Parts: sequence; C-alpha cells; structure tokens
Amino acid sequence: MQLEVFKKLCLGCPDYSEECVLLAILCNTQAKELMNTDLTLAAPDWPLAKARVVLKEKRIGGLPVADKDGKLLGIITPDDINDAYLLGKGEAEVREFMTRELITAAPGESFWEVFGKFSTHHKGRIPVVDETGTIMGIITRRDLIGGMFNLFAKVILKFTSIEKLTRIEKAALESLAERQKAEAYLPVQELDGLAGFPSPSVRSRRLQKFEAFGLIEVQRDKRNYITAVKLNRIGRLLLPAISEAPCARKG
Repeated sequence: MQLEVFKKLCLGCPDYSEECVLLAILCNTQAKELMNTDLTLAAPDWPLAKARVVLKEKRIGGLPVADKDGKLLGIITPDDINDAYLLGKGEAEVREFMTRELITAAPGESFWEVFGKFSTHHKGRIPVVDETGTIMGIITRRDLIGGMFNLFAKVILKFTSIEKLTRIEKAALESLAERQKAEAYLPVQELDGLAGFPSPSVRSRRLQKFEAFGLIEVQRDKRNYITAVKLNRIGRLLLPAISEAPCARKG
C-alpha cells in the first residue's frame, strides 16, 4: 500500500515510470541499510536516574533495554521516566517502567515495510532485531528520511559518473553483467577475452574504475589484487542508463 501511495506522489514527475531507478532503489533497500548500529543499551536493572542522564547526554528519545546477551527487552523513554517520578517512584529500576510492547523490524524487511510501520503505529523509533530477538540496530524517523536522501544522492552521483565512461568501458560493464550469475562473484579470469577486457592489465584498470564509481563489489587477495567481482545493486539498476548515455571521448 505504501508503495502505491508513493507512486501516486511520483506521477507529477515527467520522468516517472514503473522502471524509475530511484523507485527501484527504494524497493530494494532493506532495514539493515537504514538502521543505526551505534547503540547505547540500557540494562533492566539500571536506576531510572542513570537512564535519564544517558538519554540527556546522548540527546536521544529512547534507550533500548537488553539483557547481557543483547536480547531486546523493551525501550525506556523520557516519558516513561517522567511517569515514574510523578508516581513517586524515581528510585525504581528501568525494568519497572520500560515499554515492553514494541514494534520491531527484521534486518531484511524492505524500506516500504518499515515506512508502513512508522505510518501505522506512529512510533518515533523502531528496533531492528534478528530471528533470536537480539537487537542489531534502531531506525528513527530521521534515519528513514535521511536514508532516502542519501540513496537519492548516491544515484545522482552515479549518473554524473556515467558520463565519464568510454564506449569500450561500457562494453566491459555489459560483458560483466552478461557473464555474472545472480548474486555470485565472478572470478576475474573469466572476463579475459570478453568485450572490454582484452588483457589482464586492462581488466585490472577497468575494474578499479568501476569500483571507484561504486558500480561493482570486489574480492581481493592478500596482495590486494582483485580476484572476483560482481555488479552491485546500483550497478545493475543503472546498467540500462549507462548503455544509453553519451560516451566520454577518452578513457
């Protein structure tokens, strides 16, 4: 449903289509790419006064509460602490006033699923937990909005990079796309002799350039030589535009 709403908002764009690159990137973005992993976790036996100090120092609106193994137990917020003080229980422990009924996300949930949870439940933050209930990160509304802008900025930068590719470099990128199988890395030797990869030395330079543009992911050996490669998500999404864009005169 959220995706359909967003599409309606896009209808005013003269370049809108079902194949819109920006829309496709949002559809393929997962919670683990949006979450903040720099977490401060509260223990359930913390005094509320300690939680209040940490919330103020960190300038955050909620502290995840977890056990010693990282299992998420709840969230303590300034409102929870204020309620305790109003009841004359300012000396209580976090476990007594933390919010236990939480809306969480799995790391593999899509941007739209996370967006939908924020819209439906009106939460300021959503913890990301794995299948065992261990907290991996947290997404705030600011993270969600910031993630959108960061993704859009990356795409714009990639489009400006496209203009710097020569005809033969584009052919090399297309050769990689044709030879690559699904998400698997491709040994670089399999590229030799394909269009755009006339020799190992040229292949090395081409792959380094594609990596610098953020179009591929690579694996390296102990000497830092590229041993395997694959188009990343951005590279796959931009490949049609790369093929159609004007070529640079020199590579």
